[in-house]
Amino acid sequence: MRLHVVAPIKKIIIRLNLVNLLSLPLLIFRLCGIKRNKIVFSNYSGQGFGDNAKYIYQHLPAAKVDVCWLVTKRYTNIPHEIRQVKIGSIAYFYHLATAKIWVNNMRFDQYVKKRKRQYYIQTWHGDLQLKKIEYDAIDKMVEYYKKCMKNDTRMTDLMISNSEHFTTICRRAFRFDGEVMEVGSPRNDILFYPDPKIRQKVLDYFGNISSEEKICLYAPTFRKSYRNNPYDLNPREIKEQLEASTGQKWKVLVRLHPNIKNPEELIKNLDSTENANNYPDMQELIMSCDLLITDYSSVMFDAMIVGKPVVLYIADYKDYAEERGYYFSFDELPFDIAYSHSDIIRIIADNSYGEFRERYAAFEKRVGLKRTGHAGRLLAERIMQIIDDR
Repeated sequence: MRLHVVAPIKKIIIRLNLVNLLSLPLLIFRLCGIKRNKIVFSNYSGQGFGDNAKYIYQHLPAAKVDVCWLVTKRYTNIPHEIRQVKIGSIAYFYHLATAKIWVNNMRFDQYVKKRKRQYYIQTWHGDLQLKKIEYDAIDKMVEYYKKCMKNDTRMTDLMISNSEHFTTICRRAFRFDGEVMEVGSPRNDILFYPDPKIRQKVLDYFGNISSEEKICLYAPTFRKSYRNNPYDLNPREIKEQLEASTGQKWKVLVRLHPNIKNPEELIKNLDSTENANNYPDMQELIMSCDLLITDYSSVMFDAMIVGKPVVLYIADYKDYAEERGYYFSFDELPFDIAYSHSDIIRIIADNSYGEFRERYAAFEKRVGLKRTGHAGRLLAERIMQIIDDR
């Protein structure tokens, strides 16, 4: 059953500043007790089984926990033992109100209110960042999101970090003064221990990529403005130049940011590519690729961890600077930079994108990267400790 007021009337309620009315179901369900072993996971506000949540869940003892996964629709790749809970339904409010632990990689809505004996782990969906986020970009945020930030931080009990750099962001950009576990990001654990079975899984998914072929992954980030088309690459030319420079066969995969609502429309002119938008795990794509082309996305740093070459295509960098601003200048980054499509072709032709290891090591030292490779297990152990102790 859906609580119909949430979806169709939510915008009106926000506009009239009556958003706290949406907290009423949560308040009503406070009459129910908190279930000590119940955990609610949210991945990109309901976008299926992935990111940090997936890799924390995999280390939990399934027989000892009752797991709810917040979704916008039913997903076939979510393990059958997990209860899928549609956001905005009566069940959504009930399980939020009665779960001992919440795990989220985005901000909860302003109307979500935590009870005193509940515990909230905010994993976020990036760690090392190029683009400024949260209070560091406060002048770029809409008023409702500012309220969500404030409410979410007030509820947060624990954050995680993969570096001294991101711990500083947790303190300043999130205005969080609680515990930060510097254990890395669970989703990146697989990058420290590459498994050839995962690459084969990726090849099997697409069905037309052989084990001898190389993979170029194009994964640009989300934008509010598309004044200058950031997706004007010519994948066919990139593929041809890669093959000419390396003497090997290549495939080009395209994967857009999950917040983009019409990915197929935006990439319809990108011929000679494989659409990877529906592949459920971005980290598996990063681990399986041989070259990453991105722009301002934090996936550049994920690829750095696993030692993959990265080219940044930033033709619209002036527009994007107005949208967010940057933590690092482009000269400080250890990646090859392309300001035009011809720059990418030149970098590939020179084969210069393969000369990165010393630059990566120096940058990792500068930001104080924490290499555990066991973040998912450590977070799962903390969750079980909270369940047992509180």
